[in-house]
Amino acid sequence: MHPVAKTTTLRRWYFLSLVLGFAVVVLVRLFVLPEPTGESDRWVQVTSNVADNLIATILVAIAVGALVPFLFPSNDSSESIELLDTKAIEDAIEEATKDAREWNVRARTANYFSRHTLPWLTKAALKGRRPVNIKMQLLDPENEDLLRAYARMRSNPAKQWTVDRVRLEIYASILEAAICKQEAPRINITVGLSSMNWVMSLDLSDEMALVTGQNKGEPGLLFSKASEFFTGWCDDFESAFAGCRHLIPEHPGITRSGMRQPTDADIVGVRKFFSSLGLNTCASDDELRKVIAQRGAPDNYA
Repeated sequence: MHPVAKTTTLRRWYFLSLVLGFAVVVLVRLFVLPEPTGESDRWVQVTSNVADNLIATILVAIAVGALVPFLFPSNDSSESIELLDTKAIEDAIEEATKDAREWNVRARTANYFSRHTLPWLTKAALKGRRPVNIKMQLLDPENEDLLRAYARMRSNPAKQWTVDRVRLEIYASILEAAICKQEAPRINITVGLSSMNWVMSLDLSDEMALVTGQNKGEPGLLFSKASEFFTGWCDDFESAFAGCRHLIPEHPGITRSGMRQPTDADIVGVRKFFSSLGLNTCASDDELRKVIAQRGAPDNYA
């Protein structure tokens, strides 16, 4: 297959280089080389003829290059699959939230999602005055063995994870979901608590599927809606989500402003919120204050 037909990026560089080359040759021909005459130096005539032929060749190349993608359509799906570095992952997620009406996420504690993606979705929903349907698949915070296995997997010599740390992150993500729902009532959020562990995180919007690792600095793999794999990732998520215990986080018992310095009444409200969801693992006031404070902590990466 002609290289020009392979990727959009390559086609753009191909035509850009031809246009720039054409412009340079034309400028040289018009303003540097004199018009050849019968008395012109032999080298002036040769150079002018070469420039004229080069201009004609570039014009033909542009015309042929424009026809190649139509004459040789590509069946390669590589255009709809991208490898993203860390910064590009953040940019891709933020851009996708601007017009999203559906967002599904599978992340063990949803720490990044609740800190960044969910507020972006909330902002976009309020700005666009449109509903956004969100599904969050998390680890079940009341499954001690599951949390212990995940904490063991995440621990390394530099930083040790504990069951309490994992549980606090999950509780904090659920609380943030309720806070965002309180701020933007058109957002519909369902939380699925899974009894199974996984490694790769998955974000699904209307237009893309994004697969990422669990450590800071790891690249991600983005599949656009045009990709042959997009539907497969959607089916994979729905299949796993169907096996979860489902919660609807609403009425968090605290406002966002109250989370800065929660009062005793706020703690009582948050306890009632988790109890209404059937989550009672964090029972003490101190643990609930840690859950609230978790919202202001930096992203937790091992």
